[in-house]
Amino acid sequence: MCWSTESFGSSPDRKVLNQLSFPKGWPGCVKSAVVHVISLAHHAIVYARAWAADSINARVRLAAENDRLLEECALLHEELRI
Repeated sequence: MCWSTESFGSSPDRKVLNQLSFPKGWPGCVKSAVVHVISLAHHAIVYARAWAADSINARVRLAAENDRLLEECALLHEELRI
């Protein structure tokens, strides 16, 4: 059973749905749910990183900075690849 996105507020941006590739047989509500799950996971990661960056523990802050720099390097490598 697929639920209407109107009952939960705004639906995911159509541009995002068009950029992702889903199996052809999936209904729109399943695609929407996957986008919501990805968004929620992204929010959890950002929250955890923000907590680590503001931590009193220097070791945790250094680990967060290291993680941020590794991600930045990965993004730069991806830009060079393109």
